[in-house]
Amino acid sequence: MSTAPDAHGIRNAQFRQLIEALESLEQARLPADRALDRFFRARRFLGGRDRRFIAEGVFGVLRRQRFFRHCLQCVAGKAAPAADLAGLYLLTQGWSERALAGLLPAPEAARLGSTLRAAQAEILPFAIRHSLPDALADAMVHGWGAAQAESLAIALAGTAPLDLRVNTLRTDRDALQQRLAGAGIHLEPTPYAPHGLRRADRAALFQAPGFQEGAFEVQDEGSQLLACLVDVPPRGRVVDFCAGAGGKTLALAMQMDNKGEILACDVIPRKLEELARRARRAGAHNIRIQALVDESDAVLRAHRGRYDRVLVDAPCSGSGTLRRNPDLRNRPLDLPALATLQRRILSAAAGLVAPGGRLIYATCSVADAENREVVAGFLRDHPDFSRLSAQAVMAQAGLALPDTLFRDADFQPTPHVHGTDGFYGAVLQRA
Repeated sequence: MSTAPDAHGIRNAQFRQLIEALESLEQARLPADRALDRFFRARRFLGGRDRRFIAEGVFGVLRRQRFFRHCLQCVAGKAAPAADLAGLYLLTQGWSERALAGLLPAPEAARLGSTLRAAQAEILPFAIRHSLPDALADAMVHGWGAAQAESLAIALAGTAPLDLRVNTLRTDRDALQQRLAGAGIHLEPTPYAPHGLRRADRAALFQAPGFQEGAFEVQDEGSQLLACLVDVPPRGRVVDFCAGAGGKTLALAMQMDNKGEILACDVIPRKLEELARRARRAGAHNIRIQALVDESDAVLRAHRGRYDRVLVDAPCSGSGTLRRNPDLRNRPLDLPALATLQRRILSAAAGLVAPGGRLIYATCSVADAENREVVAGFLRDHPDFSRLSAQAVMAQAGLALPDTLFRDADFQPTPHVHGTDGFYGAVLQRA
């Protein structure tokens, strides 16, 4: 790559690679992290500094792309990755229009700069101002109120910390913290999750001490706490109905100290294969894996009414994870269709709950349509279930958590208040 620097010491060759990365994302139709990984694998000549520059630029653009595109339409009537980048550097890095010679012609850069400044002073629609899908923006304002929605949207546009869950089947939190510090990776205990460690910025952890032997998993603190909400009884029987690659499954196996039984189900075999690999690494031996055709798979009939706890970590919009997955901002979002699927899955999973057992419904969404409204509809249709206080359940599990982590009876941490991703959890008990 060329080493000729522009006015800010950023090489023009880096700009070209960054624009190519953004263009490849638009063509790939993959999650941004997977598309970017593919981009880097095809360009192994890129060094660590170049990769960081490109990744930060890509995710910075994705976080504010709708706002940039709105401004660009006002300037040139068209959208382009180069102009998105120019908007990012003008808005977040304090660059001048003259410094953008490697991205835009001077007249267009000047027009974009003046338009961005005017747009910041203008009262734009909430969705455009925060680069959100209309449906999600409306749901946030409706569910949280204007002031809270504003704070939540600002937090979702930030960057997320790096959280680990220490695997107590292999080690303990203090020992792992010291071990990683010895390798130059400094983390602090998470404020709420008892087995979490955190650092503000990213770190290369797949080669870190302890990873290959299963001493830790990367897992947001909110997700760790949702696993605690399941509160499995000693030697209990649990179903993780939408287990995916097994983040919460592995946390449950750790809490259960490899005793009892976990049935981990999903409709995507590739994810279950990853769960099996992770379970072997973590030393989790009480997990049985079951691939399903769909939520009404006939194989589930033999399991009806047998389980103490059934966790439904439902497919959802992922709106609570926008800090980590900003490409979700630019995907079509059909909240009614998601809610219909969630109600169907929750009803199917309810049949597995034993009398006196609990059904735990969870999402990583901040939209009431996927959370409270789904649970309310379920309870209307299933009078044999009643809602428990999530805070009381956490206390029973040994976690005295602040009131702010709960909304009415349910668990609901948010990035603007707690620094976690946005999650929701409701506990429903069968009579």
